[in-house]
Amino acid sequence: MAQASNRQFTSDHIRQPDGRVRFSCSTDNTMFSWLGLGAFDVISVQMMCYYGSIETAKVMGQVEENKWTALTSITWRYMPLDVNGLNIVQGVASAPAGDGSADFFLSFLDKTGSAVLDIRGAGVTFRNRDFEAWRAKNKTRILALPEPSGFVFAEPSAAGVSVEVECFVSPLIDGGAEVPICDALITAKNGFAPAHPYHDGSGDHVNAPHLADAARQFVHLIHPEFGRRQCRSGEMHFTSYVELDRPFRLTLDKSKSSKQRIACDISQGSRVCTTVVFDFDDGDGTA
Repeated sequence: MAQASNRQFTSDHIRQPDGRVRFSCSTDNTMFSWLGLGAFDVISVQMMCYYGSIETAKVMGQVEENKWTALTSITWRYMPLDVNGLNIVQGVASAPAGDGSADFFLSFLDKTGSAVLDIRGAGVTFRNRDFEAWRAKNKTRILALPEPSGFVFAEPSAAGVSVEVECFVSPLIDGGAEVPICDALITAKNGFAPAHPYHDGSGDHVNAPHLADAARQFVHLIHPEFGRRQCRSGEMHFTSYVELDRPFRLTLDKSKSSKQRIACDISQGSRVCTTVVFDFDDGDGTA
């Protein structure tokens, strides 16, 4: 996918003899406002993944001109360090599967060179498929659904955010079911800068950072006490695009959830598009 802007989160790229790329990271939270969210915020993780993977792939020669790529999965894990702020200042990138692969590995480091965060991603490159026609087909299917008239968002505090524009989720839906569910709505208006303080993106669809943010808000609706906990690791798997301007649903996956793990499915148009797993610490900073 094309980048949302020409801003560079990574710089000073140095190609190593083994093919890896070392780089510096921006600490400018006026340019990247999400840097101020804290070390364990899922938006920060997804944004570092987005910018880091795209920018280093170009340096490694992994970007094919006129070819579209899509993220299919991401896993991340914070190291057991006392991290009191987003002190990531450098990193190392590699392409584990070799040339031509859309898979990547990013290790973000502090100023001493100690690993703070590892991110592993997998993707697909559309070499033979007419990507634009394929995207148009799915968009047409979803946008044929009724427009969201009178969508009711949860109170920001209930979703664990500060202001109304940051809230993407509805209150929990009271359908008498034992499994918690809520709806979410991200539009071209509420999901991107300048309206939203942290999110940007291509504007083509609901991006991975949006989905992680919505899932984190869903967790807060179910377990408000988790707002004091750090998300130490997680994983997301993407099987279909989630489209803008139409609601999507988040459903707790009880079979994969536990005291410190919350799993949910994200669906739109009766199709599961994304699965999410967040692993939290126990409330005192330990995993």
